[in-house]
Amino acid sequence: MSDRLEEISGHKQNICMLHLFRAIVHEAQTGERRLWSYYSRLRREATEGK
Repeated sequence: MSDRLEEISGHKQNICMLHLFRAIVHEAQTGERRLWSYYSRLRREATEGK
């Protein structure tokens, strides 16, 4: 998703901003708050297995 965001914006994106963006979207869609660090942890866990 960060590659797509960079393509749309035309700028390099900080991965932490992607995590924050995901947290905001999740809350808007579900009403459930999650800290950006939740998404950071998910990304780290996903990349450790590769």
